[in-house]
Amino acid sequence: MELGLEREDYELFVKDAMQNCIVVGGACKNGCVFCSCKAQTAACRKNWTNYISEADLRSVVDFIDPTQTIYFGEGPSFLSCEPFQHPEYIKLLQVLNEYFPNTKKITTTIGKNIDPKWYSALESCGIKFIVSVNTFDFATRKEVMKSKDDITGLKRLLSEHSNLIEKISLMHYGDVDILNKDLDILYNINPDYLYKKEILLRMTDYSIYHNEQTKQLYEDGKKTWNEAVKLFDNRTTYPSYWLTSLSDFPEDVKKNEIYYNIHYARNMFKMKINAVVKDSERILIEKEDLGFLLSESVYDYFVQEYPDLNAIRVPNLTFKGSYKVSGLLTKHDIMNAVLKHDAYKLYACSVNIFNKFNRDLHGNHVLYDYPIKLVMA
Repeated sequence: MELGLEREDYELFVKDAMQNCIVVGGACKNGCVFCSCKAQTAACRKNWTNYISEADLRSVVDFIDPTQTIYFGEGPSFLSCEPFQHPEYIKLLQVLNEYFPNTKKITTTIGKNIDPKWYSALESCGIKFIVSVNTFDFATRKEVMKSKDDITGLKRLLSEHSNLIEKISLMHYGDVDILNKDLDILYNINPDYLYKKEILLRMTDYSIYHNEQTKQLYEDGKKTWNEAVKLFDNRTTYPSYWLTSLSDFPEDVKKNEIYYNIHYARNMFKMKINAVVKDSERILIEKEDLGFLLSESVYDYFVQEYPDLNAIRVPNLTFKGSYKVSGLLTKHDIMNAVLKHDAYKLYACSVNIFNKFNRDLHGNHVLYDYPIKLVMA
């Protein structure tokens, strides 16, 4: 694959850089069955590009905010590919570090095929890893990760360079015993992963673009999800979870300030709803004239907490399946719900539906393309 972005890709590359995200390009070769690439291609996110060149990187450094974390290897306009597939990743990282030696840098990786000779350069550049371990179980890894495995290299990275690791994530496919063994292995590698670092647990997702195997992985995980969460919560100090719903979750879990904590997420959600209600009162909009456009991930919780407000369920018509969070809705989803509930003078929806340019995943701007009175929170 060539170095240097095509013009169309470069324009998206610049937009991502304005959000402190620098994609390195390429096309992921890992072939994981649960990957969102098929679904997100339908949302007009780029599935592959040329690898970026050093000139591409240097051309966007003026857009980077040095006071904020730099995400080096991923961006909202592109699918996240394994960063270490780029043949000059280390060189590019060193170039980035020339400009931002004191800025925190993050990259997401599955931890495979990272040459040990790169470790010292990675440490000197101050980059931190979010490592998607998935699972250590050999049979499960073979089933869901279709590329050649490198579990030895993954364990070496975790064992010898824990200082590079910002966060670990594990997948739950339904077998709680496997999850428990994964935690045992992490403990034996380094207890800090359980007791001193953030650790994420998630289920796989599926959409209309995935096959039945992926759907079954989700269904199996959902059956024992609450049991898995309770185990995970008891065995780790800083657990976080890939939240697919504010309501379908065990109540007796740890409270902390990690974003992907159910208590924190619920409190933030209620703060935003209360702010919208207060603002609507300020501009003399009665409650009966205000409709809340809600993704399926928050709808049930909203109805429970705010029975006197007008809830409008917004299904995800683009992806369907388990894709129910606000950030994956589109203008089409919003307008479909509005047209079925057109009695309100003002509508409120999540700001997560739109990027900093107020456009959805398809690049549409709902206020320009289909004007309605809309507030975002």
